[in-house]
Amino acid sequence: MAQADTKTGCWDILKNSMAQDGYLEQHVRFFGIMQILLGIVQVCGGIVLAVSVPYSPAVKTATPWWTGILSIISGSCAVHCAESPTEQFKTTTLVINAISITGTLISICLYSMSTSLTLLLISDFLPVTPLTLTCILICFSVCNMFMTVPVCLTYYKHHPKVRRYHHR
Repeated sequence: MAQADTKTGCWDILKNSMAQDGYLEQHVRFFGIMQILLGIVQVCGGIVLAVSVPYSPAVKTATPWWTGILSIISGSCAVHCAESPTEQFKTTTLVINAISITGTLISICLYSMSTSLTLLLISDFLPVTPLTLTCILICFSVCNMFMTVPVCLTYYKHHPKVRRYHHR
């Protein structure tokens, strides 16, 4: 029983990382640069996907492009906010990253639909490359999510309403 009491839970780790000068706040610039790079890779992967499978639902809805652009914008805001943090820009970065998370969740659903439809259409004339590329784009979207969530957690505590609630 004593051993279970000494273990640190996920909530404790998140709470400690969100503390003033916490781990996440020190690495916002890194998360922003990774978001920018993942956005560029998603846009480039979307071009390749559009050439190889123009009828894919992900291509028809321009998923790789708007997801990549959202990622680039949110990463740019995170990098800028890490270099010159102001209260207004922290709130703006929080909102843009929250929108990026929502877009990433939608893109994962659309990529999953594309993957299932590609599985139905694989035959001798259609190579497995589009399926592989779509799965890679799903992985990049998940990685983007892992880079965006810490930025949101870091700047959530700077929101005026949250600060007022926690300092009563």
